[in-house]
Amino acid sequence: MTDDGFEIWLKSTLVPAERPPDRDFTLKVDALVRLDQRLGAESKAALAGFAHRALGFAAVAAALVWLVRSPRIDATIADSPDLAVAGLIAILVMLVPLIAGPRHSTAGSRAAKSEA
Repeated sequence: MTDDGFEIWLKSTLVPAERPPDRDFTLKVDALVRLDQRLGAESKAALAGFAHRALGFAAVAAALVWLVRSPRIDATIADSPDLAVAGLIAILVMLVPLIAGPRHSTAGSRAAKSEA
């Protein structure tokens, strides 16, 4: 046994009032969606860059292992350890740019530069 008058009153009370669309809310949601898409794309690009650097690092490491296993290189390192240290330092100097990767300008760094 329901009261139809109560149902009608409840329905009319719960219905939101008519008003124009909230454009500020819509703009904020659109901006958040664009930000989420941009961050997703940057995340994928960062992961791809990491994979590229890891592959390069693995290739250099494999080349070094192959090189050190050579009997001539092993004999040279045994005769002159100073030469081996110099070679390792040179390899490290070559690996630093590979590990560091390219420098990208970000919005924050652009804003900091424009304020200076």
